[in-house]
Amino acid sequence: MKKKLQDCLIIGSGICGLMAAHRLTKQGMVVTILDKGRGAGGRIATRRLATSGGIEAVADYGAQFVTVSDRKLKPFMDEWRKSGILKLWYQDEKKNDRYIGIHGLRDITRHLARNLTVHQQKKVIQISHEGNWIVKNTDDSCFQADVLILTPPLPQSLELLRLGNIPLEKSLLSELQKIRYTKCIAIMGIPKKPGLIPSPGGLQLREGPVQWIADNQKKGISPHCPSITIHAEHQFSEEYYEKPDEEIVSVLGNAVKDWISGEWETVKIHRWKYSRPVTFFPELSLLLRNPGPLVLAGDAFSNARVESAALSGLDAADKLLQH
Repeated sequence: MKKKLQDCLIIGSGICGLMAAHRLTKQGMVVTILDKGRGAGGRIATRRLATSGGIEAVADYGAQFVTVSDRKLKPFMDEWRKSGILKLWYQDEKKNDRYIGIHGLRDITRHLARNLTVHQQKKVIQISHEGNWIVKNTDDSCFQADVLILTPPLPQSLELLRLGNIPLEKSLLSELQKIRYTKCIAIMGIPKKPGLIPSPGGLQLREGPVQWIADNQKKGISPHCPSITIHAEHQFSEEYYEKPDEEIVSVLGNAVKDWISGEWETVKIHRWKYSRPVTFFPELSLLLRNPGPLVLAGDAFSNARVESAALSGLDAADKLLQH
């Protein structure tokens, strides 16, 4: 008789891990999420900045919006809108709805995490299987469970498997190792002068070192003070990834001088090493049965959108429930 799976460890508290945890918890499984960051969200990231006078500004510096085209996510979307978590930002040229958080996109992941067991600042250094899955962290804490879901960027998940001597079939490993990510340097700051970015507050740029610029006040998430988010394009991010912050701010500020003055009251930089996958695994998640139930999931599975990462989490949970 097949053993009923009782508990699950999930590495990563981005939307993929949170959606998986939500589904498994609903089905009665005991779920624990471990994440190296200080708050749930992963690359759904919102930061608060302040002027010298103490006025607060808000900036989304990771994902900028979410889309919902798959019917599996509609119940979640309806609940998020009803709960005041999400609102329609605008429709793109193809009439696709783009949604943002009322107070920033991280509202979504905070809402999902509110009734889940999430341990932050837990950096996993080793996974092993000895009758069940054992996960060790840099602070010497240790967690165990029947099943394991890995949702970090795929190269990081594969490295954990390698260090733990968890075998993968050779052709499968080769396929997974081919998946590549681009880097992205993000700037978030409070400009000294109001920006000139037109409504609805976001611009996709086609040339130069900047691929995206947003006015978070015009987006509606920073009501008390304007703030700007800049995403550098991937070639610039690769070249400048290790360069000093001041040089990056100068070059990118000059590139968007038609939209903002380039002078900042406050400015911060974040470097996304695994910003966006450019090649993908053809399924929403991957279930491995040996040495124990393990699922690889995340935005490298099927598509790079936030929506696809959420679907990957649901798919990972469903595969374990059917295991």
